[in-house]
Amino acid sequence: RPGDVFIIKPVGSRAGCGAGIQIVELTADGLAAGLDDAERRRRDVAAAYGNAVLCRYVRAPMLWRGRKCHLRMYLLVRGPPLGGASEDCHLEFWRQGKILTALKPYACAAYDDAAVHDSHGDTTDRNLFFPADLRDCHAACVDACSPPTPDMLALEPDILAQIDAFVPHLKAVLVGGMRSRRTGAPLWTYPESNFAYEVFGCDFLVDTAHWQADATVTVRLLEINDKVGFAPVFGPPDAFPRPWPPVEGPDSPRWDLRPFEHSSPAFYQTMTDYIDFSDRFWRWLIPAAVLPFYAQFTDEAPSKRARSD
Repeated sequence: RPGDVFIIKPVGSRAGCGAGIQIVELTADGLAAGLDDAERRRRDVAAAYGNAVLCRYVRAPMLWRGRKCHLRMYLLVRGPPLGGASEDCHLEFWRQGKILTALKPYACAAYDDAAVHDSHGDTTDRNLFFPADLRDCHAACVDACSPPTPDMLALEPDILAQIDAFVPHLKAVLVGGMRSRRTGAPLWTYPESNFAYEVFGCDFLVDTAHWQADATVTVRLLEINDKVGFAPVFGPPDAFPRPWPPVEGPDSPRWDLRPFEHSSPAFYQTMTDYIDFSDRFWRWLIPAAVLPFYAQFTDEAPSKRARSD
């Protein structure tokens, strides 16, 4: 329809961080020509990067304090049990994640300004976590002004449910690509993979286009990254002084962060928040990804003591 906006995005190892992205906006007097132009430009981007996707642009993303943001969620893929087939692999999302923002306040029409539309770690002021920091998120207003919406924290269960709904589709894609070249039968990669797991960083955009009508949101999958993106967020270069305070090896007393609480409070807060987040991550990952492998060799699941150890 006239007014629709599409994004052309590269796919491949050289894609990411906004590289090669193009925007196409359709007009009433050139609808067919606009669609043809969009497809031609998609083919050009695909030729340069190996592949490209053309899809509708989300014009009303969830905002964090007025800035576009997306969710970085963590997907566990665990190999099948010993002797199992590809279909027996296990996928699940962690119930927590990060919120990454753009650098500048959101303006829908500023398509040529990456600082408005491109959200990632380097443009986020500090560590922002899902779901806790949903309290500072709100719906975008594209076509009409309206009072600020309530915070999104109450939508946590719905957002997680929509994210979980992607799991069977992702598993179908994963399993469908793992078949024997000779027989076509489902095949896990190699025997050692029965004892392996991988965690992927998945980026989701929360579309608030229907918020004014019925107070609902739609979660849309942007991309899946083999780079988990788990590092602490220190914000843009001008938001946090460099060089960072020196922290030497773990055997040094300076490994203790407490001295930085007063000398460098921003660094202290960033690192303590990150350490707490990492602790919760491993408390999820060890029982979800590691202990199930050991349970294959016992008559019963690991005991509480073993799980704790």
